Amino acid sequence: MEKLSEKKFQASLLQFIAAMPRKTEGRNIHKTTPLFDKGLIDSLQILDLIAFVESTLGFEIPDREITAGNFRSVQAITTAFWERQPKSKLPRPRARAKAR
Repeated sequence: MEKLSEKKFQASLLQFIAAMPRKTEGRNIHKTTPLFDKGLIDSLQILDLIAFVESTLGFEIPDREITAGNFRSVQAITTAFWERQPKSKLPRPRARAKAR
């Protein structure tokens, strides 16, 4: 897989957040929309958002970098994490069957 473009990453984040239950209904969400201040993300949903960012970009976010500042908006998430994705995402190797 090729490195995800910044624009596609932001679009996927916006789509993921918009699909979250209840809180985003009828709201326009932009890359600079404050996610916590506007009540779009709560303390449980942030866990889903972190997992989404990690799986989309292909690396685990260190605990020390999981801060409100790094997740305050789609732009903040992009600034904090997008450039650190691996240059190419390789599929995980399959476990080999034991030879008999």
